[in-house]
Amino acid sequence: MPFFIGGILGMANEAIDRRTSLQTFVHEGKANYVSLLVVYFGLFAINLVFGVVSVVGLAVGGAFVVGVGGGSQVSLLPLAVIGFVGLLILLAYLTVLFVTQFFGHAIVIDDVGAVNGLKRSVTVVKDNLVSVFGYTIIVTIGGAVVGVLGGLFSLLTTPTVASQSATPTSAAMTQLPNLGLAGIVGLTVLMVLISGLLGGFFAAYSTAFYRSIRPVER
Repeated sequence: MPFFIGGILGMANEAIDRRTSLQTFVHEGKANYVSLLVVYFGLFAINLVFGVVSVVGLAVGGAFVVGVGGGSQVSLLPLAVIGFVGLLILLAYLTVLFVTQFFGHAIVIDDVGAVNGLKRSVTVVKDNLVSVFGYTIIVTIGGAVVGVLGGLFSLLTTPTVASQSATPTSAAMTQLPNLGLAGIVGLTVLMVLISGLLGGFFAAYSTAFYRSIRPVER
């Protein structure tokens, strides 16, 4: 993943100014691999911490509700506190994702290391909150579209066995067209093409957007 991200961002950055090539993909992927890998490991550790805290919080909250509620009415105040703390954890997690989303662009385009890449990402987000928020919404919608297409592809290409006891309504929902091998191959090729086009578009879009908000070197 770090190699691929570095190569794609490098090609997108070069393509904005001139023609790019596969050689750029390989060069940028190799040159930025270590820095990107370090950041990915760091973000993975942060995600792991948030995950553990969330699981522990849910376990403690569930145990509290079961223990206090046994036969009596549960007070809403403790539940509200637990919900509020959970909301704060979720907000903190989303904030980390929001302010660090351009670390790859900073590392590849600005040729900085892992730590400075994270710092620069936080800086450009902080200085361009409204623009970055709008960009994030657009990218999220694009990701949702890709996810829906992937889900439809999975439904259309996964074999299903109709149940004898299925109701007419459920049977209508589960009985999908039998595409056959040729149809599955055609859909696979189409999905790869669409994913490649959308991936290339968003790589170019994100690169152009970052270049428009990045600090100007003096």
